[in-house]
Amino acid sequence: MARITHLVLDILKPHDPPLVAFAQHLAEASPGLSVLADVVEIDDRTQTLLVTCEGRDIDLEAISAAITAMGGSLHSVDKVQVINDTSPA
Repeated sequence: MARITHLVLDILKPHDPPLVAFAQHLAEASPGLSVLADVVEIDDRTQTLLVTCEGRDIDLEAISAAITAMGGSLHSVDKVQVINDTSPA
């Protein structure tokens, strides 16, 4: 089975929760997940983030649910790396 190992996400979030808390909550969505969050735009009510996620087997649905739970929205998946490490039978 192919596994997602790297994602770059375009996310819109409100100012609250703060960036650190938002990134920590995302990291908790998938075991062993590393999250790097960059603010690329700020307006009076929201922040646009470019979030890079790295891990052995990233659960995109869990990350998407975590984003929604914190009042954010996933605008796009801008980059993805997938690995197929199964041997042919």
